[in-house]
Amino acid sequence: MTQKNNKKRILEGHKKVGKKFIPPVVQWPGFHEINWVNDVIPELIWIAVLQQKIGFRPANEAMADLHKMYIEICDTKFLHSFFSSYEALGETAKDSFRSRFRESQHYEKVFEGLIDLQYYYPNHPLQFLYADRVIHESEVNIQVVKDSIQGVLERRSECGTMAQAAVLFNSMITGKFNAPVDSIFWEFEELDNYPNTEKSLQLASSIRAMINAFMDKEVRNFDCQWVKSFWQNSFIIEPPTLNIFK
Repeated sequence: MTQKNNKKRILEGHKKVGKKFIPPVVQWPGFHEINWVNDVIPELIWIAVLQQKIGFRPANEAMADLHKMYIEICDTKFLHSFFSSYEALGETAKDSFRSRFRESQHYEKVFEGLIDLQYYYPNHPLQFLYADRVIHESEVNIQVVKDSIQGVLERRSECGTMAQAAVLFNSMITGKFNAPVDSIFWEFEELDNYPNTEKSLQLASSIRAMINAFMDKEVRNFDCQWVKSFWQNSFIIEPPTLNIFK
């Protein structure tokens, strides 16, 4: 296959708007622009931290267990891969969730993955799972959170891509998102090759585009205080500096 034909195949279905090529999935009704920094990073930061600390596959397995339990206890319209969904749980649901998840093989793994977030952001939506655990400063590292923020901020990085992929993957296995049978979304194993193959790049592009749909009001808890306060808390933990003499 020639380079020209190969490029044509990859861009098949894309719509050219100015100098940009818009993926087919973004052309669906209901897609809209989102503020990546303000809206998405607070929703994905827990996934990025968890994946960084315990690895992509172990983190995804633990999250799958967490999400299935969420549905069994309190199946809401909210997309449970987003951090804000857990803030919508009532106290009774939280008590049940905590009691059941303590019996899970992933309970300690999730704590290991979230310990830095738990220490520096004690108001995060899953803090109720480990509210009785004492954490000492010597056990945590703020750099883990900072690296995760940077990774999700660069949404085409491996960190950003894997965090977004986890949202889609767990939405599929829990029935919140039904991808077409022949869709590229079913070829998640290709992400092991990201960003070194054309198919992995195509899959990552489709995943990034799909996140826009998941940010719709119908599946996201817009009243979540965590999303509203995340950056404010971050600036308190480490105030931004401006070097005017540089």
